Amino acid sequence: MNFTQVNPNDKYILFINSEDSFEAHKTCANGSLYPNLGLLTLMNSLNLKLKDSNIRLGYYDGALHGNKMLYGFIENYPDSIEMMCLSTLTAN
Repeated sequence: MNFTQVNPNDKYILFINSEDSFEAHKTCANGSLYPNLGLLTLMNSLNLKLKDSNIRLGYYDGALHGNKMLYGFIENYPDSIEMMCLSTLTAN
């Protein structure tokens, strides 16, 4: 999904790997080099079931892009968001 090309008639399910806010983790390979495979697996499963609907799937990686663009999407298109699925990486 391109966050700059939104059809207001569509609904969106967003899969979000949010930006790491803990400075010590910003260089962690797990958080910044690889897409979240769990989210991508869920998206693929849903995509097969929703292919003929007006529900669009979007993956947003805050580790790469920061959260500012995501916040803008939420503020500008709140009625278009059907669901938000969040993933977090935490230190143990």
